[in-house]
Amino acid sequence: MAPRREPAYLQVARANDDAGEWEDDKEDPGASILEATQACTTPTGAQALTEAAMPMEMAAQKARHRVSAAYFLAFFGLGMIIASPGPCLLAMVEQTQSKNVAQVSVIFVARAAGYLAGSVLGGVTLDALPTRGNLVLALALLAAAAGTASISRASSLSVLSSLMVMIGLAMGVTDTAANVLMIALHGKGVVDPYMHAQHFFFGLGAFSSPLALLWAMGDTYHYSGAMWAFAAVLATGGAMLLVLPSPNTGGAAAGAAQPNPETQTGGGGAVRCVGMALARREWFVVGATAMFLAQYVGIEVAFGGFIYTYSVQYTGLAQGLSKLVTSCYWGSIAAGRLLSTVLSAYKVSPKAIIEASVTGATLSSLLLCMAPASPAALWISTCLFGLSLAPIFAWAMNNAEVAMPISGRVATILIIGASAGEMALPALAGGLFAHVGPLSLPWFILVSCMAQCVCYHFLAGQTTEAVAEAVAEAVAVGDLQGCQGDCASFDEVEEGQGGGGGAAGPCGDYPRGLGVPGACARACTAPVADDEDATGMGNGGGGS
Repeated sequence: MAPRREPAYLQVARANDDAGEWEDDKEDPGASILEATQACTTPTGAQALTEAAMPMEMAAQKARHRVSAAYFLAFFGLGMIIASPGPCLLAMVEQTQSKNVAQVSVIFVARAAGYLAGSVLGGVTLDALPTRGNLVLALALLAAAAGTASISRASSLSVLSSLMVMIGLAMGVTDTAANVLMIALHGKGVVDPYMHAQHFFFGLGAFSSPLALLWAMGDTYHYSGAMWAFAAVLATGGAMLLVLPSPNTGGAAAGAAQPNPETQTGGGGAVRCVGMALARREWFVVGATAMFLAQYVGIEVAFGGFIYTYSVQYTGLAQGLSKLVTSCYWGSIAAGRLLSTVLSAYKVSPKAIIEASVTGATLSSLLLCMAPASPAALWISTCLFGLSLAPIFAWAMNNAEVAMPISGRVATILIIGASAGEMALPALAGGLFAHVGPLSLPWFILVSCMAQCVCYHFLAGQTTEAVAEAVAEAVAVGDLQGCQGDCASFDEVEEGQGGGGGAAGPCGDYPRGLGVPGACARACTAPVADDEDATGMGNGGGGS
């Protein structure tokens, strides 16, 4: 057992004794301790305490950075394997003796089916083992490594599809677990740049994948060397996570889910109205985010999976240049996520970033539709398209985190939406590619981007302000007096000082809800200003 750490006030006392101070108190250690305790309340004592705590905080920060680095490596490997099938499609047609690209594109459906099952498995496992998340993620990475290393040995489409189901299962667990663990590691309000950085490494891995395949394949169809390299990266990430401590993924969600018994009893109509309204809005945001992610992931995978074949068969580019086009697409996603990480760190409005993203994706796909056979238009639209898509996934996850804690169950719902899009849209794009022709790809992407814009504007209606107004209305029609006595704590809750369900009252039960503190503050101050007692409380709450 490790020795117990000496309290800070004893450290101050011992330091002063060693310095020759308080010599007269050595026969009475209690006096020395008392003076040390009093000294801790002075600026000098507080500084000593701060200096004593700094090494511990620095060590904790370094530990978080080591764990974050492992998650970054996991997403780097995830990006590598998600981008690998596209440049290998023509090779897989020959490898499995399939008839055409449309037939072998069933591997996208197989992988998405596994991804869907893995998302559910990952969420359930994290909720069941909230302190063993790193172990869950490590096992998923090792399984993905084994499946990836075996792809080049598949001699039939059925064997290849089975391996893709296995890889998709591991990818689903990895995606769910890494996102939830990153949020649990750093916490709300701090995780935003780390989340963008994590998805930057996904893009960096996807950018590296076609380059590695180009190096391994050349002008041949032999890609086993690249697959072994991808498997090594995944196995390294899994080995790191086996020895690193895991954050607790159950604490935040459990704390936020505990109701305050004082406000659940006692006839507070506002409490019931606010609770029901907020719960409905929270889950509505989660469902809308899942649909939005279905559009995004389907578009991302469909374009990345077929742009190589489109470049070869329609624009006439050589296979090497077509692989570079694919690499350029994933590289622009990586660059966009790095840019969004920097912008997020400098507090640029997430709304401005996401609106520029969905608009840019639509316009760049329109450019390819206007000049489908032009190599220049292909290069420009591909780069702009990847750059525009880059921030969307991280924004969607962070936006859902504002609404409610991202537990394993919530993350499962979001990743199920993403998996459904990955399953449906690439399969539809492959069918159109085979029966209509390569020209169907840019038009399919354009229509999908327009649908994504519709999903975003539908989701944007559930902003902080919209939910605040809905909760304020629920308070107004329920019981205005339910807010009295709680306005003084609203500012603390808004600034993150209220904790998980700390303050009494309808807002204290739901401190993580979208806009609830401001809504209750308005309900407390404005409608009941004529009441003498309520006016006093309202002034107390609105003073800041």
